[in-house]
Amino acid sequence: MTRSPGFDGSSIRFVRQASSLALALGLQLGLAAGVRAQAPALGSIRGLVHDSLLASRPLEGAVVEILELGRLDTTDARGVFRFDSVPGGRYSVGFTHPDLDAIGLRPPERTVELGAGIDVTLVLTTPSPATIYRGLCPGPAEQNTGVVVGRLTDAETGRPVARAEIRGEWTVTTLAPTGGLVKRPRTVSAVTGPSGAYRLCGVPNDVAVLLTARVDSIVGSPNELALDGRLVGKRDLLLARGGARTAVVSGLVKDLEGRPVVGAVVTVLGLTAGTPTGPDGRFRIDSLPGGSHEVDARAVGFRRGRKPVALRTGEGTFVELVLTRATDEAGQELPEVVVEADAAASDRTGFTNRRLRDMGGWFIGRDDILRRGSVRTQDLFHAVPGLRVEPVGGDDYNLLSTRGGAGGFNANCAPTLYVDGIRIPPDEGIVNVPLVPEQIHGIEIYTNPTVAPVEYQRGRESCAIILVWSRRGGRR
Repeated sequence: MTRSPGFDGSSIRFVRQASSLALALGLQLGLAAGVRAQAPALGSIRGLVHDSLLASRPLEGAVVEILELGRLDTTDARGVFRFDSVPGGRYSVGFTHPDLDAIGLRPPERTVELGAGIDVTLVLTTPSPATIYRGLCPGPAEQNTGVVVGRLTDAETGRPVARAEIRGEWTVTTLAPTGGLVKRPRTVSAVTGPSGAYRLCGVPNDVAVLLTARVDSIVGSPNELALDGRLVGKRDLLLARGGARTAVVSGLVKDLEGRPVVGAVVTVLGLTAGTPTGPDGRFRIDSLPGGSHEVDARAVGFRRGRKPVALRTGEGTFVELVLTRATDEAGQELPEVVVEADAAASDRTGFTNRRLRDMGGWFIGRDDILRRGSVRTQDLFHAVPGLRVEPVGGDDYNLLSTRGGAGGFNANCAPTLYVDGIRIPPDEGIVNVPLVPEQIHGIEIYTNPTVAPVEYQRGRESCAIILVWSRRGGRR
């Protein structure tokens, strides 16, 4: 036999072996393909969790579960979840969240029919506010009322506080038959459960409410909450019970353009008399008890700003407050205060001359302020005839004149306030001075507006006129 070049017996054996291996491999691949053809195709369940109850936005940190499979996923910052490689079938999908657990709410589950190899998209939402209200409070909600839910926690240990009283307070203003305004306090209260959870029913949703926690003899600072028309609101509270005053709050007060607001008075409601911001708009208040507090900022030419802050014992917390410029009755922006510094600045206001000439007003000078040693501005008005200082929660206050208004001589009315010649509109119907005593040069009170300087008698003023002069521009 003539052999072809390059092939011998070993080569022939190699070809035979390779053919056998190829045949075996082909059989294996065929069998694997058959197995894959018989396996069910896998699909996915993905979607979004939306909170229509408390925040009206996608819900981050919600735990979503496919109940039949015991599979869990947590929503991201966009409220998105996803389950891949899910066999076709019928499943129940539900979710939970710590905020919902705190009020004893578990949203209803959704049923999903998942076909083989199909992707399903779900939107999971909390129940409607009306449904939640019926589950939390007896009877239907009265007009312009809602419910506030939350949890009370110890500021030092982080543990829930049970058997504490949570009180909601607000003021109802009505027109008296004889004229003038009459303000009556209203309250609702609840007791926290073992998990620290509470709920207050019948809370007005058209006015702000002050929330206060009390356990034994310890009372927390007031915290302001406005439902703003919502049926359900949530506010978690911290309460310090150890007595330590080692918390610190610092921050920045700025306007809408991001510029620092200099000389704004910053107060922790119920705890401090006020601290002015520096040239950079920053402030710092130390020696505070831990707990939930309200930081309040006021400045001439701006509407007041408030922000809740949770202070931990022995820790510092930074907060930013943004103030919007106040407008006058015509809706125009108030001009900025510009005072030139010179030795005669105090005389240029006219305060000194009017005080010496006894123009029919009540005058409080810098010497009076120093002699009284007052740290709260409202204390300067307590002895003024015809003027009443009305507490408005914590250390806040409202000035009322008892001599004037449409109701006659004894009717209560809101005085007109000027600071450095600029009219300060009432903030939500409340009149008070956005300065601390250390910033005040002098005060003039005219309970009879007809004897006030004519440049401050706008139209037919029927209530008192108050002129406040700051120590800016070199006034001492």
